[in-house]
Amino acid sequence: MKALLDTNFVLSAFRDKINLEAALENLLDETPELAILSPCVQELKMLAAGRKEAERNAANAALRWIESGGVQVIEASGKSDRSIIDWAAANKNAAICTNDRNLRLALTAKGAKVVCLRRSGGLRLC
Repeated sequence: MKALLDTNFVLSAFRDKINLEAALENLLDETPELAILSPCVQELKMLAAGRKEAERNAANAALRWIESGGVQVIEASGKSDRSIIDWAAANKNAAICTNDRNLRLALTAKGAKVVCLRRSGGLRLC
């Protein structure tokens, strides 16, 4: 199963020091193929150059992880949320990983499988 990662999901996981690969494998009962859309990578690059140190550190760590080859970068155009919704519509069997409330609502309304972070630090199906 492919797991598409959203910008805020990746940032939160790195801030909270969550091993995404292990946590997703545990939740989904299979080893997921991790992917992220190019607009989300661009958002991470902007955040990595930002003023907030914690956000900058998390974004840089996420970019290093993505560049290490563990995450497939999928080319997409447009804004991140719209790209994710369009990608999810074309990939019904994938899990979409996001903490964005409005995006979660839009995705679940279309029948997508959505994963989000728990406040306790784990993952759950939303």
